[in-house]
Amino acid sequence: MSHKTLIIVFLALFSFSTFFLFWQNAREMDPERNKDWWTLAFATPLEANDFSFILENHSNNTRFDYTILANKKVLLTESFIVTRGDSITITPPLAAHPDTRITIMVTDGQDTKEIYR
Repeated sequence: MSHKTLIIVFLALFSFSTFFLFWQNAREMDPERNKDWWTLAFATPLEANDFSFILENHSNNTRFDYTILANKKVLLTESFIVTRGDSITITPPLAAHPDTRITIMVTDGQDTKEIYR
């Protein structure tokens, strides 16, 4: 083989490999592709008196239940719907409880996640 042929073959293989790796990376970074997860976080993490939270859903479950506890005593329990690929901000109708540990538990029927204030 001549040097030109080797260089052309190398560049073709390199180009194909680069294209394939970028395509694979973009496919794996898609949160909807073959994934089943959801996240829970406070909407304003620095505001101690705000109990608003955000749920981002990338699972097949659409019905969620949340419970707010103050020192392990249930203050509020409600349900809500979030379709796959959407996020929702929930603002519970509660006043701040100074010097009280607040727990927000959210479940989709299978998994339970908690955040604390």
